[in-house]
Amino acid sequence: MKLSSVSCDTDDFQELRYKLNTMDRRLKRMSGAASCDLCTVITKSFVHHEGRGCPSIFNICFKCLGKHSSNSCTFPWFKVKDGFCWKCWLPTFEIFGVSFHSNKKELLGVNCSNEAKHFVKPLCMHFFHNRTIANVPCPCSDISHYQTWLFSSSSHSSVCGSGQMPNIMLILEAVLTVAHK
Repeated sequence: MKLSSVSCDTDDFQELRYKLNTMDRRLKRMSGAASCDLCTVITKSFVHHEGRGCPSIFNICFKCLGKHSSNSCTFPWFKVKDGFCWKCWLPTFEIFGVSFHSNKKELLGVNCSNEAKHFVKPLCMHFFHNRTIANVPCPCSDISHYQTWLFSSSSHSSVCGSGQMPNIMLILEAVLTVAHK
């Protein structure tokens, strides 16, 4: 009987932890007032809105992610998976030792003070409707599939350790990397 051998590249956890720490630092430096972070990453150039509100999220429903006004929405609400803050959508668990959000109940949802609370959710809403803003493969064609896929671990294995990260973090990494080049 002849034995076969199989080899595969192992994840570089030091590189993965570096990427995660870089994402965390970039999220903590979200500008807010000086520019529109969402439009800046979408257009890959500095954008400042003179008027009120961001045109990239006009007529995207914050309840169901549909392309309509939230106040007239009658569709089922988009559900955020347990282990993620429902206000900013960031994970409340550590990923390879890096925390993006507290898991304390008093700091979740309405009381979320995370710097990214006005960025990550609209970014992911916009990504559903416009996949060109991040080079992340997404097989979803409907909202129910997307809400499962977004918070699940990635099956995309060409990026170091990406199979261990939720897809939402891969989207975030992709746009933050491009925005800071």
